[in-house]
This record gives sequence, structure tokens and C-alpha cells, in this order.
Amino acid sequence: MKPQVSEHERTRMLALADAMTVLLERDACGEPCLIGMYGNVRIDGDGFSVSVLARNRRKYNSVKRKLSPFCVLAQDGDFEGVFFLPALPTKEQAKVIRAVLVIRKKREYTELGLKARRASMEKALRSLLRNRHSVSKTDDFAATGMERQTSQESAKITA
Repeated sequence: MKPQVSEHERTRMLALADAMTVLLERDACGEPCLIGMYGNVRIDGDGFSVSVLARNRRKYNSVKRKLSPFCVLAQDGDFEGVFFLPALPTKEQAKVIRAVLVIRKKREYTELGLKARRASMEKALRSLLRNRHSVSKTDDFAATGMERQTSQESAKITA
């Protein structure tokens, strides 16, 4: 069963994803969240909860130091914790959260860059379609060469 996510929560998560320059994903239950290698960010009341799972105690203490200027520690464990982010992060705060959770940054392209990428992809596709017939002919020649070689080897063996 798909979870009930209000339109308000969805727009807030989209705003968070835009502010952090990352893609909005869905977890196993279907709820929208930002998923990283070492944690995730979800909606939590009026703000957002940042869940962190560190590899060891030293890393976790480092994460706490990095997030404490703008997040409130809500749950503290040995290697994991949950921080409360009261508002949308600034660019610097988003950079810190992305680094701590290891969330990949979304690629941003200019119009000129998009046109160049589209042209490159179209050229590659045309080349692939044009060469598809020559590849099959080459494969036929290679197979024929293998058969000749095999028959020549068999002639040497029988002689």
C-alpha cells in the first residue's frame, strides 16, 4: 500500500531537493526522501530529520561537529543519530549535508550544454544504426574465416 503523502509535504520535499541540488527519491515504503550512502533526509513536522549512520565513533563525532551549527541533535547513539533541520538549508549547509550523507549532486546543464549533449547523442545513435549492418557483415566474414581455418586444420590432421 502506497503511503499517503500530502501535497504540502511533497512540495516541501521538492523544495528541499532543489535547495540541496539533489534528486528526490522514494524509500522502500514509497515515501519521498533524500537517500545518501550514510543516511537520509525526510520530512519531520515543520522541518526535516537528517538520519546519519557513521562507520565508527570518531566519524560520528565529526558528523555531529559539522551538523551542530544548523541542526539540533534529536537522538544520539554510538555510531548513529537523528538531527532536526528546522528550515531549508543554505547552499553551504546543503553542501555539508551532502558531504556527510554522501548524496550525489544533481547535474545542472546550461541550454548550450544541453544542445551539445543532444547533438552528440543523436550523432552516436545515427552512427550506431548506420554501422549495425556493417557489424553483422563483419561477423559473417569472421565466422567464415573461422570455418576455413577449422577446415584447413582438419585437412592437416587427416593428411
